[in-house]
Amino acid sequence: MTEYFVTYEQAIELKELGFSEPCFAKFIKKSFQLNSLGGGNNYNNGAFGINIISAPLKQQALRWFRDKYNIDIENTKSCHPNLGKYYAWGIVLDDFSTLTLGLYDTYEQAESACIDKLIELIKNKKT
Repeated sequence: MTEYFVTYEQAIELKELGFSEPCFAKFIKKSFQLNSLGGGNNYNNGAFGINIISAPLKQQALRWFRDKYNIDIENTKSCHPNLGKYYAWGIVLDDFSTLTLGLYDTYEQAESACIDKLIELIKNKKT
C-alpha cells in the first residue's frame, strides 16, 4: 500500500515547500506509519514534532501543486509498436507549453517522477 504515498525524500521536500494538509500516514525518521482507520488522527507537518513528517498520498500532493501553484498536470498511457506500453506525464507551464517527462513502465513510476519534477520547478522558482 505504500506505493500510494510519496517517498520519504519527497515528503521532506514537500514540507520545506509548505505542505501542511492533514494526512493518513507519517514518517518518523524514515519509518513509514499508516494511521489506523479508527484512530481519528491525521498528521500535519509541524503539529506532532520535528521528527514526524506527514506522508501525503501522491494524488494529494499532485492536487496541492495544482491548487497552490496553479500548475496543470496531464498524464497519458500509450502503446507504441517498438516501445510497448508506457506512461508519461506532462506539466503545463506558465506560457502554456508542456514539459513532458520521460517514458515509464508503470503509472506509479511516472507519477513519482512528476512529483519530483514539480518539487524541482517550485524550488527553482523560489530561488
